[in-house]
Amino acid sequence: MKNFIKHSFLPILVFFFYCSFTFEPDPIYSCDPEINAWVKANKTTFLHFDRKDIVSFKSFEKQKAIYLSLNGEKKCAIWKEKLNIELYGKDMLKDDVLHLKKMIDFMTPSHFESVGNDLALKTFCKEWKKIAIEKLSWSEEKLIRIGYTFMTQDELLKLYNEIRLNSSGSFCNCTMTTYCVVTNQGATCKNGGCIATGSGCGWLLLEPCTGSCGRVQE
Repeated sequence: MKNFIKHSFLPILVFFFYCSFTFEPDPIYSCDPEINAWVKANKTTFLHFDRKDIVSFKSFEKQKAIYLSLNGEKKCAIWKEKLNIELYGKDMLKDDVLHLKKMIDFMTPSHFESVGNDLALKTFCKEWKKIAIEKLSWSEEKLIRIGYTFMTQDELLKLYNEIRLNSSGSFCNCTMTTYCVVTNQGATCKNGGCIATGSGCGWLLLEPCTGSCGRVQE
């Protein structure tokens, strides 16, 4: 099971390559100029996308860019759908389910509208994760599986079997060592030596990326 978690989460690292972006006056959805232009040209189409539509793209950078282009209502709906799927995980006990439902019920579209509006959600998530770890004995691996990506384990494994990506580039992609270990990227999350991003790591992708796991070892 541990090996499955590691391999199924291998692609997530690339997904977390957020570049700093702003909504005014010209939003940037991807560090790749071609993908950024592609998203801008098709933004009206993406407004109608749901989680499965985004996951259907065989590119983590495109998935990320599409997600960034969505409004708060769509982003919230994507996370609610993913967390509702996790309610039926094999390792979810009754108390686990009740705890995760509290997260689902708390989230609102306004929390995802802008960086400033997510403060209340971040505060709630901090206490919520503390309870999950200290009272429900959730491992960091479990937290990563549930809330660090909107892809399911099966979707991640399927995509991992179709493409292999290396974590090259100058942008930071992690915040904690456990993430690197679980995703089989290395033994530590080394701070510095990369360009920090305002978000793209951690729970619901709300936390800044401040370190780098290094290159994927094939």
